[in-house]
This record gives sequence, structure tokens and C-alpha cells, in this order.
Amino acid sequence: MGLWRGGLVAGLLAAAAAEWRMVSVHGDIQNALNAVQTQEGDAAKELPKLRTEWRQEFLLRLCYTGGGAGNFGPLRHLFDRGLIGQGLNGLGNNSIRTTSFDRESLRALYFRVTGSPFSDVPPPSGVLRMREGFRMVEDERFEAFAWDEDRGGSEVGARIRGLTMQSSLMDWHVDADSALAHGEWALEFHNKLRNAQEARCQMLLPPGACVSRLTLWINGEPREAAFGARSQVTEAYRQTVVVDRRDPVLVNMSGPDRVLTQCFPVLPNGIMKIRLGITAPLDSQAPAALFMPLIVERNFSIPAATRHAVWVQSPQPLEVSGTWKDAAATQNGAWTWQAEVPQLELAKLNFGVKQAPLSKVWTTDKLAGSEPPIVVLERSPAPQTAEDAKRPLFVIVDASAGLRAHAATIRGALQKLATKIPLTILASTDGEAVEVPVAEIENRLQSANFAGGRDAVPAFKAATDSCA
Repeated sequence: MGLWRGGLVAGLLAAAAAEWRMVSVHGDIQNALNAVQTQEGDAAKELPKLRTEWRQEFLLRLCYTGGGAGNFGPLRHLFDRGLIGQGLNGLGNNSIRTTSFDRESLRALYFRVTGSPFSDVPPPSGVLRMREGFRMVEDERFEAFAWDEDRGGSEVGARIRGLTMQSSLMDWHVDADSALAHGEWALEFHNKLRNAQEARCQMLLPPGACVSRLTLWINGEPREAAFGARSQVTEAYRQTVVVDRRDPVLVNMSGPDRVLTQCFPVLPNGIMKIRLGITAPLDSQAPAALFMPLIVERNFSIPAATRHAVWVQSPQPLEVSGTWKDAAATQNGAWTWQAEVPQLELAKLNFGVKQAPLSKVWTTDKLAGSEPPIVVLERSPAPQTAEDAKRPLFVIVDASAGLRAHAATIRGALQKLATKIPLTILASTDGEAVEVPVAEIENRLQSANFAGGRDAVPAFKAATDSCA
């Protein structure tokens, strides 16, 4: 009997020790969410607790499975559904019950902790999106299928194994006289799963750009998309995806210089091709007049070997950034540039305009009928006065982990700017925004100060309050 009791006690202690880590991380997540969502707590204190390797890996898994009690271990599960939970209900005591977390809150928290959308990271091993009631299950029989709960919605959602971007081709024409550039971006998606999938992504356009054309290939034939109000086209897309199950593509503005692009269906073992027409203004006063559009959030994979085929043509010579200058060439009297750009290098590629735009340009309105009128654009920039140069400027620094590599560049730019105009610098942090005195730029904006995904809203509020 003594051995039996000793073994039971040892087993309970071992189980408790194994569960303690789950109990601890549950509390850390709860405190971090309270601080971020309801401001009941100190986010600057709670978020760093989750910035350990195993906590981030565990949080990533919860972004797919959800934050139910059972996902924090069997002992935690008892407090919700077992005899202990029933007893707590009878006593009316919920103080020690496990709280469940919804996936959207966990996904937002993952960004605040790491600085990357959860869909930027490959799904953890063993996580397959197969539904059994309201429970996620893992079964090798389902490896050829993926169930997408975000299909037809307004969020990019989870990364889908087996769905990849197969090719990317950009064709740009840059006109320095009118200070405009137009590009055609063709993308192909491949699905190796056994059920149809929807490809979704957030795209960052060049500054001030807009999507002016959209094309979808159906049965090998290009079909042009129509423009409409956001609510109208969104409802039409959902009707087509969910009910009619035909081939649609949708592009909606989702923020400044950002669009949400989604297309369905990428057929099993099939390819879907779309093309976006992008019109972008050029700033001849800036060193880089044209940046490339980027995919900043996605539910598909982009293989490491992927290269973007970029072709740029201009009547006037352009300045090419970095190591890509040698790819420039002249053909048939027009300046042309062509290269296969790796995925990780696309953000570094940009083109500068050597000349100022003309003060007056014109074109014809092709939609006006048989006698198209001439449309004239005349530029009359407002002159800058001496008083304008003396006005104080508020600069908000996004101190997220994604800008850590650019800390030195940011410091240098701010120090140079501070010698010309009065400057107030506000840096976003895990908690409230902090003001960085000009004299402390060198020490306060080091790489170590950039972490996680910082919320810049408090800094904007502080800046607007100060301006008011």
C-alpha cells in the first residue's frame, strides 16, 4: 500500500510539473491580451514575457488550433469540462477556470509579440486544418486536403500548405515627362492539394499608386474585371465563391497604398493566373521615384528559389538602385532594364528619375466617344515660404522588429533633419509612445530598441494632441 501511495504521489507531482509550463503560458497570454485589448495592465511589461522561443512557437500553434482550454494541457482541460468544472459551476466560482482565446485575438497578439504576421511563418509541424465538429484534428489521411475557414472573407488568414505562388512577372513603363508609371503584374498560383483553394494576399503598392486594371484568365482566355463600390464587389465575390463556385478575382483597398487581393478557385493540381494593372505617380525630387509592389501578407507559400521577372522601359534613362545597375541596357532607342529578381531582393529594387516633369502634359480621353477631348494637366507647385521651414515637425518612428535592420539609417536621417527644422520625435513602444529628445537619438534608437510589432496609434494620438 505504501508503494502504491508513493507511486500515485510521484505521478501526480510529475503531471503537475509537466503542466506548470502550460499554466504559466496561459497566464502570460491572458495578461498580454488584457493589456493590449483593454489596457488593463502594462503591455510594455507583459509582451516581452512571450518573447521566448518556445512561447512564440506555442503561440503560433494556437493561431491555427485556437486557444481552447484543452490546448493548454489535460489538467487545464478539467477546469472547463471535467468534474472540477462542473463543481465550480455548482459553486458559482469561476475565478480559477481556464479562459479560452479566439484565433483572431491570438493572431493579433502574435504580431505584437514577434513583429510578423502569423501567416508569414510556415505552419507548425503536425497542424492540419481538418475540422471535426469544432475541434482541430491531426490525421495523415487528410494531408492532401486543406479546409480554409477564411475563404471569401476579408482577412488573409492562415497559410495553406500546398498552395504556392508559382511565377511573378512585372512589366513597367515609366514616363518622366508626365511623372507617371504604369505596371502590369502577372501572378500564377499552383495548388497541389485535392480540393480547390482561394489565394489571398495583402499587397503594398508604390506610394500614391492605385490598381487601374484587373485581369483573370479563365480556360486560358483573359477576362477583364469591372470596377464598383467596395460593398457591391465584395458581395458579388462572396456570392460567386460560396454559392456559384465560379472563377472570380477581387481587389479591394485595405489601407493607404494597400490592397487585399483574393482569387478562387485554384483548382486541385491546377494553376490560376491573374494580372493587376498599377498606376503610380513619380516623385522626381526623391532619390527613388518608383518602388516595386510587394506582397506583405499571404496565405500561400513563396518558394525560396522564386524570382520575379521585372522589365522596365522608359523614354528617358533611369537610375537603378544598388547592385542592379549592371542589368540596364538600351534597345531600339528606348531605355530598358530587365532582370530576374529574388524574392528577398524585390523590396530593395527601385528606380530614380533624372529629370523634372513637364509643367503641362496632355492626353486624350478614350472613353469620351468618337471625338475624344484633350485632357490637360498643368502643374503649379505651391512655393515654400520661410515660415514653412520654421514650423515644427512631428516624426513618428515605428520601432517594430521589421525595421531593426534600418535603425542606423533612421538615426542618420533624423539627425540630419533636426539640423534644418524643429523636430519632435515620438517612438512607438509596447506600451505608450515615448518622446525621444534630439540629443538622445543615437542612444535611444539603437537596434535593440526595435522589437515585436509596435502599435503606432498611441504615438499618432500624442502627436495630434500636441498639434492641437
